Amino acid sequence: MRCAIYARFSTDNQNEESIESQVEKCKEFIEREGWTLNPDHIYPDYAISGATNKRPGLQNLMASARRKPRAFDRVVVFSKSRLSRSSLQELKITAELERQGIEVVSASEPFHTMKGSGRVAAESAIRMVNEVYLAQVAEHVKRGQDHTASRGFKTTWAPYGYKNEWVSDPSASIDKRTGQPRTRLKWVVDLEQAEVVKWLFKEYLLGNGFKKLASKLNEKGVRAPRSDSWAPSAIREMLRNHSYLGWYCLGKTSRVKGSDGQKRYIDNPMDQWRIYKNAHEPIVTEDLFKKVQKRMAKIAKKYKKEISHAKAEHSNYLLTGLIKCAVCEANFTVQSTKAKAGEPPRYWHYVCGYRRNRGTSVCSNSNRINMNVLDKAVLEATEQKLMDPEMIHNVAKQAERILERARLDAHETEGLEQKKRKLEQEIDRLMRALTAADQTPDAAKLISEEIQERKKRLKEIDRVLDRPRKAQEKVAKLMMPFFGDQKVAIKYVGKKNKSLKDWYKYLQDELGAWVDALHECSPVAVRDELQKHIREITVHEDGKIVIHGTYQGILAEVGLIEAGDLGKIEIRPEKRRKTKKKAPRQKSKGYTLKNGVPKGI
Repeated sequence: MRCAIYARFSTDNQNEESIESQVEKCKEFIEREGWTLNPDHIYPDYAISGATNKRPGLQNLMASARRKPRAFDRVVVFSKSRLSRSSLQELKITAELERQGIEVVSASEPFHTMKGSGRVAAESAIRMVNEVYLAQVAEHVKRGQDHTASRGFKTTWAPYGYKNEWVSDPSASIDKRTGQPRTRLKWVVDLEQAEVVKWLFKEYLLGNGFKKLASKLNEKGVRAPRSDSWAPSAIREMLRNHSYLGWYCLGKTSRVKGSDGQKRYIDNPMDQWRIYKNAHEPIVTEDLFKKVQKRMAKIAKKYKKEISHAKAEHSNYLLTGLIKCAVCEANFTVQSTKAKAGEPPRYWHYVCGYRRNRGTSVCSNSNRINMNVLDKAVLEATEQKLMDPEMIHNVAKQAERILERARLDAHETEGLEQKKRKLEQEIDRLMRALTAADQTPDAAKLISEEIQERKKRLKEIDRVLDRPRKAQEKVAKLMMPFFGDQKVAIKYVGKKNKSLKDWYKYLQDELGAWVDALHECSPVAVRDELQKHIREITVHEDGKIVIHGTYQGILAEVGLIEAGDLGKIEIRPEKRRKTKKKAPRQKSKGYTLKNGVPKGI
């Protein structure tokens, strides 16, 4: 019975069940059971919580388990909690391995020797213990946060308007490395940033919206906290932040697990927050903060009332998420032109999201493109190029050429298989000779060299024999937009005796059916189909619109086309992109304070 080992520990303080200790105990268990260990299949995860499945070692284990032929039949762990502390995750991991024909065995919990209801009951009890452990850890973290906050210290980084300051805590434990009491985090007011915060609260009450405030800050070069420019969403969150009252709020969000096992955060109602007032120096008064909240609530209520009808009629847009600005690389969003207050918009345009929300100082691309015109032009351009007989012929010819180059006839395949069997037999004999007790060091070295030379030849034969399979995968990748599933694509491509005519007819039929379906689907479904062929649509400052085909899609074969009222829409094949170096962040222009506000604002 071939085995693999998985080991994990959560913190640097775990010694008894450290990686080395777990692996050693698993090895002893495998030896006692009379099984064999494949040394290439030991998967460790260092200092990673068992509450998450985003672990390199676990992901590598699962990837190896899915490969064919299977390299191991059992996964041995020190305990089932090493797979996951979450019973749901542990069950999912175990079920996935069992689908691959692999059993999970615990070295310290011998469930594999039990049968029937007894085994189920024992495993359920262990899972319950692990869930209780997770709940205890969460409670311990919460108590630690409350204890720290009650003494005026913080466990999170300071928001905009404050800066972090580390101070000595005489009542804390001694740091073994320095011999001094551990330091704690406090928030102190950043004078320049605090003036910006005060200015935002006052200006909002004067009638300025989030977009206008963000645009003003960007025009004057006031540096944003976590971005190159200010966004309306950042302004909104700052105006809602109770930290500026001098409050320190814990428990504002909860982490919940969805039906898919993934965790996400949800907002808690205010009565569930753990609030510590006078925890630091306030920046705004409570009266000013309440007035801002009242105006935000009033505008939010009015906004929902006015656009409820418009959202019901125009909730989906065909090209959102596909159109990008060629200047600032932001998404183009849909902007509406209203007829009268409370009525649905008459006109819809695609505009640069950064320019619209952050101001003209952030992006110079002023193009406003009629949504209906662009949607129609992109669909017509895509249909025209996909149904071009010359393009279909080129793709069919490419598929045939890829398979023809990699094809091996029956005689050649049989010859390589015979050579492979012969080499494997020779390696087996040499391995037995190498382990013989009477071998001298020189003889052992010579035998090892012979083994390595044969393994090298064996690897080359495997590469040649694997050539047809890789060619099929390459063609299947090209045909993926029409199958939606790689296994189905490989199965179709793997069928023998396909001529160029067969490929052409198949592509023509599939593309025709695909184009017909575009006129019957919802905008969301059409957008999903377009994304199989289109990576993005870029709008340049001079008005040129470029459609970038995906590397896998059929649009990798097209060139320049005419499209409707927009003149020339250029469709470019997507090339394998090299990793771009991120542009250096521009330095803030800086600002000085004048009469309590940033100068020039």
